Amino acid sequence: MSATSLKPHGHIHEKMHPAWRPGQSGNPAGRPKSARGKLSELFLRDFYEAWEAHGKKALHEIATKHPVEFVRAAISLLPKEVHIPPIPGSPMDDMSMEELTEIIEAIRAINAAEMAQPASGRIEKSTAETQAPAIVNRRR
Repeated sequence: MSATSLKPHGHIHEKMHPAWRPGQSGNPAGRPKSARGKLSELFLRDFYEAWEAHGKKALHEIATKHPVEFVRAAISLLPKEVHIPPIPGSPMDDMSMEELTEIIEAIRAINAAEMAQPASGRIEKSTAETQAPAIVNRRR
C-alpha cells in the first residue's frame, strides 16, 4: 500500500499529513456554549461583583459570628494532599515504607497512651516511645 492509499476502514494511512496543521483547530469557532455553561458564566460574574462589594466584610462577619463555619470553609479550600519534597540529609530520606509505617505506628501509640493518661499524671515510657528512636537510629 502506498502512503496515499486508504486502509480497509477508510482511514488515511498514518504517514499522510493530518487535515490541519499543528496549532490549527478543526473548529475555529469552538464548541458552542451550553445553557449550563452560560448560566455558570453569568453566576460567576454576578458572584464576583457581589464579592467585590461585600466579600471582605462578609468574611470578617462570618469569622466573628460563626467561627466554626469559617474554619470549615477555609479547610475546604485546602488541597486534600500536599506533596512535601524530602529534605536532603534527613534520617527519613531513604527509609523504606515499612520503616516509615513503624514510626507512624509508634507515634500513634505514644499519642494514644498520652490521651489515656489523666492530665496531671506522667505516662510511663511506652514500648513505642522507646522503639521510635531505635528505628531512626538504625538508619544512621
